[in-house]
Amino acid sequence: MNVLLKTLLSATLLTSLSLMTYANPLEHQHPVSNEASIDISSETPSLKEDLAYLQVFSEICPQLIGQNRNFDQAYRHAIAEKLVDSPNSELAMQFLNQDDETYQALLQHFRQDIATASSEDNRVVCLDMIDWDKKK
Repeated sequence: MNVLLKTLLSATLLTSLSLMTYANPLEHQHPVSNEASIDISSETPSLKEDLAYLQVFSEICPQLIGQNRNFDQAYRHAIAEKLVDSPNSELAMQFLNQDDETYQALLQHFRQDIATASSEDNRVVCLDMIDWDKKK
C-alpha cells in the first residue's frame, strides 16, 4: 500500500510540475523582433525553488517572530497554492523532502543563503508572508 501511494503521489507531483512548467508563459521564449528572441526561463523561479524557499522560511520564522498562527496559515496557503494540482500537498512535500535530490540540494542552498542575511531582513520576509496571505 505504501509503495502504491508513493508511486501515485510521485506521478501526480510530476504531472503537476510538468503542467505548471508548460502553463507558465514566462518560461517560454518571446519574440522581440523578427530576428531575435529572449529566453527568460532562467530568471523565473521553478516550482521546486519556490517550495524550498517557503520551507526554509517555515523553519526559521518561528525563531524570528515566535509561534504565529497567521504565519503557519500563510505557509499552508502558499504551499497549497503552489501545489494546486496536487491532491495532497502535505504528501507532495513529504515526497520532495525524502526522495528528490534536486529539492534537497535547493533546501541546502537556500538555508545557506538565508543564514547569510541579517535576522531583521529574514524577519521582514516572515512578516511579508503573513501580509501576503491576508491580502489573498
